[in-house]
Amino acid sequence: MKAALEYVTPFELLAMRNLLGFLALAVLWGPKLCKRANNRDAFIDAYTMLAGVVLGAALVAGLALQVVGLQTTTSVKAGFISGLYVIFTPFVAIPVLDRQPSLAVILSAIAATVGLFLLTVGDVKGISSVSLGDVLNVGAAVSFAVHVALTGKYAPRCDYKRLCLVEAFVKALAFSPALLRLDLEIVLVSKVAVAVLVTGLGATALGLAVQTWAQRRVSAPATAVIFSSEPAFAGLFGLLLLGESLSTRGLLGAGILLIAIVVAARHSSEDTLSAPA
Repeated sequence: MKAALEYVTPFELLAMRNLLGFLALAVLWGPKLCKRANNRDAFIDAYTMLAGVVLGAALVAGLALQVVGLQTTTSVKAGFISGLYVIFTPFVAIPVLDRQPSLAVILSAIAATVGLFLLTVGDVKGISSVSLGDVLNVGAAVSFAVHVALTGKYAPRCDYKRLCLVEAFVKALAFSPALLRLDLEIVLVSKVAVAVLVTGLGATALGLAVQTWAQRRVSAPATAVIFSSEPAFAGLFGLLLLGESLSTRGLLGAGILLIAIVVAARHSSEDTLSAPA
């Protein structure tokens, strides 16, 4: 992804990956959903439409704040601060889902935040000064927490395929103005094409589908803890494939993250089973 940003702006990359993600989901699910609609089953009901728009708007807000914030802060600080949605989600879930997350999941969220700090920042010197970008990334973290919590509310009540389609369309539409200035020849550059394919099909289409499907069964706080593993796996792949290295603090942080994920996953059923009907 870093290599692609040498040729396109962050918003252009967001626009391309979200457009590709939506088109992939539309091709995969659209024909079957249209067939059901012809059999008197509504293509998308009003509740699913509203839920998808709200979820899409929350993600758009988070991604936009993150991209703008990156212009006045470091990528390391941005990665850690944005990752604070792990600690925000259990508390956002209280008013959104009208239930208290289990103590084990809350402690897992705190542990995951510590692990994320060790993995991405390392020491307090890395976050000693506060910039506008840092503040914007806090806003991004709140937006991501709201998205995870609201997905936990809407996913069990909607057909997840229809919900994903609406959400993906909202994101693609919101970032589409960035495509107006895009040079089509740049899209054919291998680094850009690979980044768009990987993030569009993997992170946007597959990631959105898996999250929406999974949150019908896993609580929102536990989902946030599990998602916090991204930096750990990124470091692992960098270690194995690119010959990069992790510091002792980084390894400790990754270990704490993975333990927090296991604990949160084991106790997520407590939150799910206690959910109101």
